[in-house]
Amino acid sequence: MANRTDLKALGPQIKTYRGRGVAGVDFCLWVIPGLLIPAGFALAGLFLTVNGYVQNGFSAAGRPWLWLALILLLPFAMLAFRRFQSIHTGIAVHKNGLHLVRISGKSVLLGWDEITGVHTYGTRRELFGKPVSDRYGLTISAAGGHSYRIPDTVAGLDSLAATIRAQIAPHVTAGIKASLARGERVAFGPVTLDGAGMAVGKRSWPWREIDRLRIAGGDLVIESGRNRFSFPVEDVPNTPLLLEIAARYGSGRPGNHEP
Repeated sequence: MANRTDLKALGPQIKTYRGRGVAGVDFCLWVIPGLLIPAGFALAGLFLTVNGYVQNGFSAAGRPWLWLALILLLPFAMLAFRRFQSIHTGIAVHKNGLHLVRISGKSVLLGWDEITGVHTYGTRRELFGKPVSDRYGLTISAAGGHSYRIPDTVAGLDSLAATIRAQIAPHVTAGIKASLARGERVAFGPVTLDGAGMAVGKRSWPWREIDRLRIAGGDLVIESGRNRFSFPVEDVPNTPLLLEIAARYGSGRPGNHEP
């Protein structure tokens, strides 16, 4: 197992995934409005103030507008600061594991054998009811119940997820299949399953009652007869393996992956 305090134990660096700058869609969605709206109120306040001085020698009419501009500018400044911080985050892929740089405010070293799963999910952003961009998120689960959410500001998350899955598949798959062979129940986040069926929280389904198991719109969807149960796929690690096991039991036929 890699030493979390020793970067050398992770071996040579292979690839780096870095935080990206502001995309064109983000610029249109929040940068331009975030600047223009406070600027409009500030200009109105300045106009009323100057006009008051010209006509009366003194005027406080513009102060509310200036205060409102400042109040509106503060959330934008906080968002801009967080975005600036995200540019300096990243994930370095090494031969023996990952180096998470400034993720959740800290840097973490993880050996491949410490990683127990990876969650991926997708969200679609809309403008005036029309889709403008798709965003993908990723959460890494590690031994000891630790999890690390990778912000969507890091570029190439789909490639990173594929790399992690390829590295952890042998030990994660072997462990889960061995547990099932012993008749034990295994967990994929909130989903538990064994040879008899699947359960999510207090709800359970025998395999013969599950008509279809699929991922659609960022949700894991369980279809049983006329009933449909769904919950965020971001809560479920190792979904490809989950779908594979479901198919092996002859029910829960995997549908198309639709992030």
